[in-house]
Amino acid sequence: PIKEKALFSELVFCYDCKSRMHIMRSRNYKETKPDCYVCASYRKRIKECTSHYIRESTLSDIALKKIKSVFAEANTDPVSFKRRITKVLLQQSEIEHSNIQNAICNAENEIKELERVLQNLYIDKVNGNVTQEVFSNLSSSISSQLKEQRSFLIELNKQVQERRKITEDVNRFFTVVEKYNEINELTFDLLHDFVDRIEVHESDKSQSRKNRIPEVDIHFVGVGLITFI
Repeated sequence: PIKEKALFSELVFCYDCKSRMHIMRSRNYKETKPDCYVCASYRKRIKECTSHYIRESTLSDIALKKIKSVFAEANTDPVSFKRRITKVLLQQSEIEHSNIQNAICNAENEIKELERVLQNLYIDKVNGNVTQEVFSNLSSSISSQLKEQRSFLIELNKQVQERRKITEDVNRFFTVVEKYNEINELTFDLLHDFVDRIEVHESDKSQSRKNRIPEVDIHFVGVGLITFI
């Protein structure tokens, strides 16, 4: 009989075209044709792609092995794991300042100082202490610096929000880790607790179809792709 719900339901995507990969169930009672996932775009010719294919049993083995290794690492030294994964996420977000609060404080002070200088320059202009030409040149330069600093401050505040989100995401991942005492088999609930998305690369076509095992990227809930394990 055809199974109702696939283990990897709504989790598997094609690495190249990002389309969902759908399961093809075996209708052969002898099961000589194993259940497998194929790229929907390639199969239905929706858009240009190649034949991405992986057996469900192969994907199960890969997913269980990766989840077990990540789970073991996170449990063995959670402090170190959090530090490493947070560092990776910050690098991916291109957050440059290690001490954002100091950078924000400096930017705010610089803006206040430039605003003070600009105000004093305007007073000097009104009092006739500077010519129109000098006023125009200096005010243009200061206004340009102000614009630059304000843009910089907006970017720093975005980074603060991004850092906060990363912390929340890492904590969300550890909430999942703490649900389990051990992992011995791949169940639907465990898989969907840990995994946000799986992307399957194209297989090496120099090998026979039976022996092809494509590269698989497993993106974990909250923290994404974990490459240091």
